[in-house]
Amino acid sequence: MINFEKIIERETNLAIRLVIVLFLIIGSNQLYGFRVESEFEQSQLLNTIKNDKDQNKRLQSFLVLCRIYVENLNPSSNVLLQDAILLAKQLNNYPAIIELNILYARYHYYRGDIQESTFRLKDALLANEEINSQKWFGEIYCQLGENYRVAGAHNLAYENFMHSLELATKIKDSILISSIYNRLAVYYFENTDLYPEISRDSSIYYANLSLDLCQKLNNVRYIIANYNILALIYRYKFNNLDTSKLLLHKAADIALKYHKTTQMPNIYYNIARGHMINMELDSAKKYIDEGYAIADSLEMAEAKFLFYLLYSNYYAYVKDYQKAYEYANLYMIEYKKSQENKSSFKVKSALNELQYRNQEIEQERQQQTRNFLLIIAAMIILFFAVMMVVLFMRNKHIAKSNMRLIEQNEQIELNNLELDKQNKIISEQNAKLEESNASKDKLFSIISHDLKNPISGLKEMITVLADNYDSFEEEEKREILQELKSSSDVVLELLLGLLTWSRSQRNKIEYDPYKQDLYQLVYQNIAIVSTAAKNKNITIVNSVPENTTAFFDANMINTVVRNLLTNAIKFSKTNGKIVVKAEQYALNPNYVLISVADNGVGIPQDKLDKLFQIKHSFTTVGTGGEKGTGLGLLIVWDFIEKNYGKIWVESEVERGTTFYFTLPIDEQPIK
Repeated sequence: MINFEKIIERETNLAIRLVIVLFLIIGSNQLYGFRVESEFEQSQLLNTIKNDKDQNKRLQSFLVLCRIYVENLNPSSNVLLQDAILLAKQLNNYPAIIELNILYARYHYYRGDIQESTFRLKDALLANEEINSQKWFGEIYCQLGENYRVAGAHNLAYENFMHSLELATKIKDSILISSIYNRLAVYYFENTDLYPEISRDSSIYYANLSLDLCQKLNNVRYIIANYNILALIYRYKFNNLDTSKLLLHKAADIALKYHKTTQMPNIYYNIARGHMINMELDSAKKYIDEGYAIADSLEMAEAKFLFYLLYSNYYAYVKDYQKAYEYANLYMIEYKKSQENKSSFKVKSALNELQYRNQEIEQERQQQTRNFLLIIAAMIILFFAVMMVVLFMRNKHIAKSNMRLIEQNEQIELNNLELDKQNKIISEQNAKLEESNASKDKLFSIISHDLKNPISGLKEMITVLADNYDSFEEEEKREILQELKSSSDVVLELLLGLLTWSRSQRNKIEYDPYKQDLYQLVYQNIAIVSTAAKNKNITIVNSVPENTTAFFDANMINTVVRNLLTNAIKFSKTNGKIVVKAEQYALNPNYVLISVADNGVGIPQDKLDKLFQIKHSFTTVGTGGEKGTGLGLLIVWDFIEKNYGKIWVESEVERGTTFYFTLPIDEQPIK
């Protein structure tokens, strides 16, 4: 007999992740706050679309009706959106084209077709190139981030969410900001395995930010969405079932009051799971039936197959194993389809990127070939020209030939002088290339050495564990697995550092600065490294005054602060202290001076000048045995330079180290 308890246990964590997918699918179209028009009003809109001769009036009716249809997952949305986009293109109404494509993207997103959703967003981006609207760019990047998040491409999702947040902050779009905060709450909730404590703290931090803002804006749908994610956080991260239940029933009451039907399946799903956890099977069955009925009527495929899992769990508990098996089978079939679609999307995205890079390489190769052929052609033409001159002069008479020979000798001497100059220039260029290659060889030598040891250690420990698994005690197994995790972290840190350095050297990292709050940036990065600090009982103090602003690229300076904090933790002793400060730079009031100071082991004076030089880069084991890559400070130096700042270090052995760097307060002129 099939053991349904094991099936349930194996799929529980997966179901928790998938319910978040559902949560954002039915809560993503929140940027407009539309009311639900009556059937009579919708009929009037359709009548205007069919009969009114004023094309602009017809387009406005199309827009209102498309918003309603997409929000309520009306099956006619597909045809209506196609007709609306065609009319908007005929009228060259770019804002309408953009909004309709975003609505179309969300419609496909609700239906689980991430690829088609992304294609529609790209159409919206192309249309927005004509009007360069920061608002529309913000909304497009927000939905792109959600598409990548659902497909499992978490890095791309985070980049798009943060890009959208930057744009929304610039134009002070409070509705968009509140929605992005909600997405970030879900993003951190889903990444529990990577950073458990940071995931919990960040998810509840962004959910509360979003809820506060939504309540001020009376954004009902997102108030419901935030109660939902907060309920999940309290249930799965704080194990507080009572608070979770209270929040879910709040969400259900608001959704029923304001007729937010598309949000009900998710709420009922979460309520039903709570009853299942408490073994309140009759109550669970009631919410499962109601939630599934709504999802089925709206043809919400992602929601339906999650309810299959709940049905399977329920029937397994009441010992109706035949039905439990049937629903488990339905769930697995639909889940595989969903995963295949998401995998196909990620593979196609990777192939498109690879194709684009191959095209760049091919174009560069063709250009080099053309340049080479032009040089050869020029040399051949020059050769024949010289030969013709020589033959012509020989045929004139011998006296003038001698004179010409003397002149030619003089010309050759001049050419030799010119060649000497060229050779000198080439020699200097070769010397620079040799120095560059030597630096790269040094870097790759460091990388290969640091990469080889942890990988070799990983292989050896895995081999020992695999060959002698049954002979180890549980405590020994845990120790080996912990060591495997530590080694894999070093490998990942090295590879990510190498990737960042490589992209920076090839100018593939876009410099996109704007004026922003340093206090918030430092606060977020302290949260990221807090686990490592707690492991050594190190206190990190954010002494940056609130509302301290500077002009910089957020991604680059986030990397700088995170690297400096990580280094400070690495070389601080247990019970140490790290202080981050910022103040107006006394030597230049147009700059902010930021410092990261620790009271750790310090750096010898003979090594201070070599910290930011690639040919002298070195890595030292930290006070807790932490291993580094030697790339961090090289990346820090490069990013500070790109942001028009300077960085330096002061240190005293056994007294501590302080890194200083400057950032401009306002926008700098282009170099």
